[in-house]
Amino acid sequence: MVVSGELAHLIERDGLAGITSNPSIFEKAITGHEDYEADIARLSRRARSAMEMYEAIVLDDIGHAADLFLPVHEKAKGRDGFVSIEVSPHLAYDATRR
Repeated sequence: MVVSGELAHLIERDGLAGITSNPSIFEKAITGHEDYEADIARLSRRARSAMEMYEAIVLDDIGHAADLFLPVHEKAKGRDGFVSIEVSPHLAYDATRR
């Protein structure tokens, strides 16, 4: 949605005021589209684990989405324009991970 311009269109045309995602949505996007192939190839050359690759892709996408929502956030004086992602349940008892 970010790369295709669909998210920007929904914000501008439909007044979308925030968005959330989760690991299932990202799994479908990553495995169902060619948009991530270059990122996967680049990250795999750095000998990262699959989880590290996933986290890098997700954080990049969430960051780009947040950039698109920044004007909404500013206009709403911090009451709208949020982007969120569900935290992996694997982190529930791992206080050392950020």
